[in-house]
Amino acid sequence: MLTSLRPGCYGFALSFRAEAPECIACPFAADCEQAGAEQLARRRAELGIVVKEKKPKVMRAPRVAPADGHATAVLTDGLPKKVEELLTRIERAGIRVTEALAKRENPFTASPQFLRVTCHLLLNMQAGIDRKTLKVAFEKKLGWSEGTAAAHATQAFQALTALGAATEQNGRLVLKEAA
Repeated sequence: MLTSLRPGCYGFALSFRAEAPECIACPFAADCEQAGAEQLARRRAELGIVVKEKKPKVMRAPRVAPADGHATAVLTDGLPKKVEELLTRIERAGIRVTEALAKRENPFTASPQFLRVTCHLLLNMQAGIDRKTLKVAFEKKLGWSEGTAAAHATQAFQALTALGAATEQNGRLVLKEAA
């Protein structure tokens, strides 16, 4: 009988994946999926595991630039939420990043500290700065963990590029005037 030719993984709750190449090519895939789902339900019932229903993912409406023409709405299109919030805070504080850097001045005198450090390095390193070096600078200067420093290095690259103050060239953040 054909059922005796089933593979050893047949009906295992954790082995079936509809998108796996092995499962796509398997002639028993349809029956295996059902058998695996039934076995998974049995095991969960035996162990008292209650599966929460997944909530449908809510899609945000695309951003539309406000009628008053705030620059932040245009600049942040497609950027991560944290970078959007950072750019909004910079705009609200009235910090003129591009103008200050063009005058060879650090626009961030106090906070955010990571942008103060980033701009200091950009002003003093002609060849620009790469993410790894910036991460190490954050770790040493600000006492941050490797993960926090890496995330903020990426945010600094994205923010200063979105503001038009710098460009990314060959993996290095370079002041716009030097570009």
